[in-house]
Amino acid sequence: MAMPRKVKKDRLLIIIISTIIFTVTILVILNTILSIFLNRDQKRTLIVDHTYEKKDDLLDLPLSILDPEHLSGDIFKSYEDDDYTSSLGIDVSSHQSAIDWQAVKDQGIDFVYIRCGYRGYQTGLLNVDDMFCEHYNGAKEAGLAVGVYFFSHAIDINEAIDEAYFTYELIRDLDIDLEVVYDLEDISYDESRLDPVSSEVRTDCAMAFASKIEELGYKPMIYTNLYWTETHYDLEQIMNYPLWFAQYTDEPDFPYYYELWQYTDAAEIDGIDTLTDLNLRLERK
Repeated sequence: MAMPRKVKKDRLLIIIISTIIFTVTILVILNTILSIFLNRDQKRTLIVDHTYEKKDDLLDLPLSILDPEHLSGDIFKSYEDDDYTSSLGIDVSSHQSAIDWQAVKDQGIDFVYIRCGYRGYQTGLLNVDDMFCEHYNGAKEAGLAVGVYFFSHAIDINEAIDEAYFTYELIRDLDIDLEVVYDLEDISYDESRLDPVSSEVRTDCAMAFASKIEELGYKPMIYTNLYWTETHYDLEQIMNYPLWFAQYTDEPDFPYYYELWQYTDAAEIDGIDTLTDLNLRLERK
């Protein structure tokens, strides 16, 4: 029996509407997944093909203690001179999911900095890193020294202080061995709320976070690189706190003092499925 024309039209309309709803739903889901991925993976933008010379107006700042002649190793670097030795560490976030921490330890990794949280670079919302607790528990169980960092996108001092309190609430009941790091960086692949913020305000934010963390009983540290020390930070101010300096080269050429050198973001580490940052810490004997 032939189907009535009205029934055919109604069924066709239902099919069309269902198809539109399905397509829109898929697009929303894909956009959400992409947004989450970009927020959790906020990769660092570092200027590596660059040299830095001492500035006449900064001659009184303490100088780097690292002498390249005493560096050894390619991927797994070490340092030894009459006064200093070194330890090797990684930094991780939700970008590194399941980690075999004992395998990491067995490869000679001594410490780790774990991202405890971040501020959305467009929304401005504060978030806990999805893997923070799991990474912390695994690293401590394996016997690694643990520090934390917060990936900031503060646009004023009040937001930076809020980030410090947010970090404090995440770590106050934990056994944190190393520094609490302020990590403010540009987003290279998208527009962000930080783009119009001046260097003066960026410096003020770093100082406010570090000062509040120190007030709360932890040792602060500020993450930076060559580009930021020249364009986004007042070096004379931020050097009131320990620096975690990033430069992806065989030998760093930053002339001023830093406690931690992040020298690659592409190390293959046993127990970790993704490429990972490696950091060298110089320690007085």
